[in-house]
Amino acid sequence: MKRIILLVLVFVAFYGNAVCEDIAYVVTQETKLRPPDRLDGSAGTVKKGDIVYFNGKITSLREAKEVLVMNKKGQEGWINSLNIFLKDSKPLPNSIINRLWIPHYYQQFLQGIKKEEMFNYEPLWRDEYDEHTQTWNYEPDPWWRFAGMTNFLIRDSIVYVNDLYVTDFIAFATTNQKQDNNIITLFILCNYKTDFTPQNHFLKRFNVGDKYKLTLKIDGDYIDVFIDDDIKAIYTLVGVDEYFQRSINNYFFGEKIDMSKIIWPRRADGSMDYPPPAGVDLSRTYDEIIFDNEIADYIDSHESAIAQDNAENNSLPLPLLFVIIGGVVIAAGVAVVVLRKKKPFLNQS
Repeated sequence: MKRIILLVLVFVAFYGNAVCEDIAYVVTQETKLRPPDRLDGSAGTVKKGDIVYFNGKITSLREAKEVLVMNKKGQEGWINSLNIFLKDSKPLPNSIINRLWIPHYYQQFLQGIKKEEMFNYEPLWRDEYDEHTQTWNYEPDPWWRFAGMTNFLIRDSIVYVNDLYVTDFIAFATTNQKQDNNIITLFILCNYKTDFTPQNHFLKRFNVGDKYKLTLKIDGDYIDVFIDDDIKAIYTLVGVDEYFQRSINNYFFGEKIDMSKIIWPRRADGSMDYPPPAGVDLSRTYDEIIFDNEIADYIDSHESAIAQDNAENNSLPLPLLFVIIGGVVIAAGVAVVVLRKKKPFLNQS
């Protein structure tokens, strides 16, 4: 009996983690799951409309970022974060999920201001970088080779912040979300973070395993980011394309920038916090960009998943089935132990 109970507890612990926080996703297109322990290969295939469950990890290895999931058959693997969205939630607009969101003050550097102006916004490059790099045991690169790279990826399943300091990053799993006109509220679970500098104002706000609320107030191509019930935004971001982000990097490296390819972010009223240099073409806007994943595909997948789930409302996912069976076995085991202990007392009566 002890062995049985121990075995059941192992199953409960393992599969309980498989449906971490009860986060369920809808698959938006047929895709192969990458094996949990390999960079290539296949751990199975999930189809459009399938339901998969968050299995506790988000990887930093791929540009699109991947989420470790488990399907109802118990197959586990990594899936592209762009290929899933939260079950029972309205998908985020493609204008949000298919952009890179960078600090709005980065735009100034395309106006040609000095690199050192970054110290006004990110003083750690001036105050901490030199001291920190003394522990690297080799001649470090100048600070500006790492500056200007911070970007947020806002997906239907995760929020991922890259390059907060040298190689610092932080990953959140979204557990729920609400949309109300130009305000998006994301309920998130801090899944993982690196912390090479304790002075990073964003990183130090979060603890791994804790839950938070991110409020995104959208104003055209701008987003103000608030944590929990703060009244002051911790970041103002602008949504840009890859060339804009790369141009910021090119500026710090002293490389050429083709200003004709730059699309300048605007607020909803058409204004700009940092207007471009004179002579730059302002006719192009991000509204003209056709993003890859159409919202109709997401909604179709969502409705398909709901219909499938209603049809299967009498069946349970495999992970939950193991948990329930485990609970029954444990309860039975406890009952047997209690009866055995009470039996001598009953004989005496």
